[in-house]
Amino acid sequence: MNIKFIIFIFLSLTSLNTISEIPRDAISNLYQLNDAQIIDKLSGYKAFVTIDEVHEGERVIVQIEDIHNSDGSFFMSIPSYDYSESGYWITKNNKLCYKTPSDRLYQCVYLFEGSKNDEKKTYFSHTQNGDFYATIDRIENLIDEPSTNSDNEGDSSVLAGESSDAREQFLLGYKYYNGDGVEKDFREAAKLWELSAEQGYANAQYELGWSYWEGEGVNKDDAISYMWMAVSQTEFFIMNGQPIGVNNSHRKKEYMMESDRRVNAKDGLLYLHANIPSSSDLIKGTGLASACWRQQFKNCESNHITYSVESENKAKERGLPLCPEDDPSKMYQLKWDKCFGIGESEYGKYEGEFINGELHGNATFTYPSGDVYIGEYFQGRIEGQGIYSMVNGDKYEGMFRDYAFDGVGKYTYSDGRVEEGIWENSQLIESKKTNKSIPVEKEYVAIEIASIRKQPFDGFEEVETIPRGESVFVISKTEKNDWYLIKEIRKNFVGDEIGEILGYSSANSFLSLDEITSGSSNSNSKTYSNSPGNLLVNAYINYVIIKNMHLMREGYAVVYINDSQMKKVKNQMIEIEKILVNEFSLNEDLLWDIAMKKYDKDYSMIDLLESTGIYTEEGNRVGMIALLSFGAIADEVIGSSSIKDF
Repeated sequence: MNIKFIIFIFLSLTSLNTISEIPRDAISNLYQLNDAQIIDKLSGYKAFVTIDEVHEGERVIVQIEDIHNSDGSFFMSIPSYDYSESGYWITKNNKLCYKTPSDRLYQCVYLFEGSKNDEKKTYFSHTQNGDFYATIDRIENLIDEPSTNSDNEGDSSVLAGESSDAREQFLLGYKYYNGDGVEKDFREAAKLWELSAEQGYANAQYELGWSYWEGEGVNKDDAISYMWMAVSQTEFFIMNGQPIGVNNSHRKKEYMMESDRRVNAKDGLLYLHANIPSSSDLIKGTGLASACWRQQFKNCESNHITYSVESENKAKERGLPLCPEDDPSKMYQLKWDKCFGIGESEYGKYEGEFINGELHGNATFTYPSGDVYIGEYFQGRIEGQGIYSMVNGDKYEGMFRDYAFDGVGKYTYSDGRVEEGIWENSQLIESKKTNKSIPVEKEYVAIEIASIRKQPFDGFEEVETIPRGESVFVISKTEKNDWYLIKEIRKNFVGDEIGEILGYSSANSFLSLDEITSGSSNSNSKTYSNSPGNLLVNAYINYVIIKNMHLMREGYAVVYINDSQMKKVKNQMIEIEKILVNEFSLNEDLLWDIAMKKYDKDYSMIDLLESTGIYTEEGNRVGMIALLSFGAIADEVIGSSSIKDF
């Protein structure tokens, strides 16, 4: 029997088609459970459950012992299969989440309550919308189970963190981790686990190790994570070639790890050993573990967060992790990349988004003088929309380029005077001729050769032209919707956006990609899996790939695309274009230009294959994928057998 299926039944984690799905409309009075409701139902729950399901054509009947402790741990056993599992359960953002020691991340589901056939039950779903639900007998039976929370719940001395008992500190850490009766606080949880760990409480040491691995409440540190994981189970391993042994332990026997958790704890340590990317961190972690043991868990290595909670919240608002704090002991520092960084340099204090070691995106910079800039950065320099507030009360709001006022902007003096207009190199060059900006932030396509100007007015210097069919990113438009602020779409080899702001162009020269690809239709028009324009663009691209792969080895005994295949694809391309253009009034010439731009950008490897002239498996794979992709479009638009291939 597939043991993953058993775990699914128990943990409600993995979506399997063999599990019965229940339509939403079959359930009445349906509502989602929040964190507090989930904790109330699960905390202290114990049961023996019989599961009777059909999995992969086989009827599976198993009995499961299920224990959810109020300290956030769980234990499950299946006696008939000599199988057991233990780990931790928490709630996160109104989800029920589980993790075993070998798991790197928690796996979560949403819980709902509702009535089916006048019987109240609990359901789970992998989506918050709850499109489908499966019932779990264990959870259904849980409805009437009384909560048996820890005796310490509500104890003001424990909740205040005043207890010095290692076990109480460990349990209280779980409360802060889960938000059980207190506000969720990973930092406080890690702090309590560290206090408990220093007294030798093995479970707290193990959890603290996971905190350092995940970077929850402490700075992520692989070496310290390995240290605490190893120390938590030292009695049962060999260190420096010598068995430690239970009798030689520095900790109380009741503080040692329970026997039913040792196997999973060992698996967790092995997981770290296999997944810590740097061998130097493994070596360091081993040395730290040895030192921590000799010091009887006192003054062991730590890496606490010094960022404020406010800073953490700012990072969360941006959807970014906090950049790691500098370690002066490291000879080479890793560049801050795709993170929210906070720090100080000789030029002032900063906080904002970093890419490849430089401020890039929205940031705040406070100068030693007291002046503050809040706005956009590009590759380490002030560029884009922003506000510069001066300590003397003056303020500039508008466009910047290379640290200078440049573009449409307004300068307000402390005495109320206002200078508004076009700025260049921090000088007002044209007053009161302004165009207010409205955010757009959408991809557009040039429908003609488009001129890019420094400012949103006719007559200003032309700095560049955009060819027809080129895609650009429109940052904003003027109030009268006659000018777009254009940014190029360009990424580096790792996928970071590095396109620069080019300038302003007439709105008449562009259409949004959605407008171009959707075309116009009537009530009788067929509905496709993608917009008709995108289908045609994809068909064009695959057609060109197939055509070039056919020409590449034409005349050879072994070819990528044979003549019969090429003839069929050409006939299908004519028919696809005819159907989509006529039915949706598409601009096929513009869509062809878009397709060729995408081909040149994304399929330059075809030219490399052609330059060698040598038959390769990679070339054959490219040809087969193009044929399959084109065939899928042809089947959808034309039908599977409506084109002659002779």
